[in-house]
Amino acid sequence: MLDEQPRRKQRIPLTAEELFYVKKIKELKEQERIFKFKSTKFYKICNGVNIVLVAILSYCLLSIWICTYWQQATIAHVTCNHSKYNKELKAAEITSVEIETTNALKLTILTSEFYNTPEAGQHFFIGRDFMFHKILKVKFNSSEHVFWHQFTYPKLTLLIFAAGVGFFIYKMNRHLTFNGLIISVVLNLIADLYFIAF
Repeated sequence: MLDEQPRRKQRIPLTAEELFYVKKIKELKEQERIFKFKSTKFYKICNGVNIVLVAILSYCLLSIWICTYWQQATIAHVTCNHSKYNKELKAAEITSVEIETTNALKLTILTSEFYNTPEAGQHFFIGRDFMFHKILKVKFNSSEHVFWHQFTYPKLTLLIFAAGVGFFIYKMNRHLTFNGLIISVVLNLIADLYFIAF
């Protein structure tokens, strides 16, 4: 005959008052953990660096959308890549333009709804950011559109991704944990360095 195993004691649910105190104790422990984490040198240094990186990231985003200064340049040599033929305009759409200027500057511009082939000797305008002087945009006299440099699209994508993840981390207070703060710093650093390097 098998011995009867002792049955597990039935759990007694917490009263409303006990539940309140359990939650309060958890909150106090979390506040203590956050206070200790904020008082570490690691947090103070990383958070300070992150604030600087976010400021640079914000500047980079504004540079792409709004804050650019324009320089006039002259085309020495140009190569155009075409796609579909427009029957109404009787011309093929230009999808990208590779330009070499008289100053030996080489750049590739991605275009859309652009049909007038630039010619050697023609003037055009290069849009750069104020701080790092990176080429972001180009304007041709023959078009009212502003076209982006080939590296501007991946720059914008990476900057928006880093800004979005950073906002989520701060919104959820994950920057008050080791992993959340490191992720935010690394992403912002990568996005900023990519903007500066290319």
